[in-house]
Amino acid sequence: MFSTYLLAIAGDRYTPVWKQAILLHHLGAEGRRIYDDLPEIPLGTGDGHPTNVYEMSLLMLEKHFTPKLSIVFERHKFFSRVQGQDEDIMSFVATLRGLAVTCDFRDLSDSLIRDQIVRCTNNKKVKEKLLSMDTTLEESIQVARSMEHTATWMKEIEKSSTQLRDTDDKSTI
Repeated sequence: MFSTYLLAIAGDRYTPVWKQAILLHHLGAEGRRIYDDLPEIPLGTGDGHPTNVYEMSLLMLEKHFTPKLSIVFERHKFFSRVQGQDEDIMSFVATLRGLAVTCDFRDLSDSLIRDQIVRCTNNKKVKEKLLSMDTTLEESIQVARSMEHTATWMKEIEKSSTQLRDTDDKSTI
């Protein structure tokens, strides 16, 4: 949010010292107390090391406030996630993508998301179709979306057919 604020006030024109001062001001009294107790990170010449005081301040705050992740727990959350009863496939995939970010799946991310869709979709027909194919993640999403749309259209057709039959039954009375 602070980066967005800097962008809005044309912060790219400010020196690193000025940006650091704005950041420290926005931390408020308690945030500043915490910041002042943090160990400073030495400035470097790039390669992952901060090159100015503003970058140093951001890195210090990030190290302090970013929680340590348990890969085992993050993966547990990912593999426990099932598609909700009224959740569409795109929402399910978006959630799985968000969960995968912290799982350190590396190059397996797309294939594990695809497999989780197959394992945990709430649509039996989608599951059967995807099991019968060898698809990429994007192809699996397209298949699931297409089948969702078809199911929605079928419900609409059945609803209008029922209404027509009801209308016909009333007119014959």
